[in-house]
Amino acid sequence: MAGGMFYWAIVAAAFAVSFPIFCSFTPWLFRRLVPRFDELTPRKHFLIKDAVLSICHVFVMATLAWYTFLCTDQVPSDVIWHESSLVKIMNSLMVGYCAAACVLMLWYRVVDQASFLHHLVSTYTAYISLTYPCLHYYANICYMMEISGPFVNTRMILKQLGDQSSRLFIFNGLAMIVTFFFGRVLSTIVATYNLVRLMWWDSQQFFQLPVSVMLCYVGGCALFNTLNYYWFYKILRGFVSFLHKNNSSSNKSNQE
Repeated sequence: MAGGMFYWAIVAAAFAVSFPIFCSFTPWLFRRLVPRFDELTPRKHFLIKDAVLSICHVFVMATLAWYTFLCTDQVPSDVIWHESSLVKIMNSLMVGYCAAACVLMLWYRVVDQASFLHHLVSTYTAYISLTYPCLHYYANICYMMEISGPFVNTRMILKQLGDQSSRLFIFNGLAMIVTFFFGRVLSTIVATYNLVRLMWWDSQQFFQLPVSVMLCYVGGCALFNTLNYYWFYKILRGFVSFLHKNNSSSNKSNQE
């Protein structure tokens, strides 16, 4: 019971800390970095503050996840029933952060349906992983994907500030492509292979898992893989289009 309360205390802490980061720290920081911050529209204010909150969250999550994967033996890929204390901490952080993000969207009435649904699904999958001591390797893979999060959210901030032509935007885009490929494409291909192999070789035990757990891991794998590969295609296409446009502009300038 005491162990369970520890993880729910982390949920509560992650939920509570999200609000001062969003409401106080981010405006304070950006008023010093961006003189025209107060001139932005309320929606842009919200998106910037939401992106900073997300950067704080995903930085912690990605660091813990990659440490767990590379430096510990807590996440074996070929075992169904096992428990990782580090993954449970990450699950707790995810539940608290996603709950806070949903509350902020509703409170400020800036509800992007896709983002809101994403947070709800993430809350559900993290809750299932927190309450059932199984398949924590695959939960950790999900959190390893967050390595691309700081660059994805930095791109959002730069777009809201109108800095799409800056060198920072270009370098950030390159970093986003690289981390997105390793964190959300390559790692999920390996994890999906391991999951299918586990379902095949230990099918009797696997298909005795509760429906909610199978929905979380099998359904979540199918959903997030599809989204990740689609987003990666869109990112690559957008970056190629951006480079082509820049090259065309440079050639025009040279001709003139």
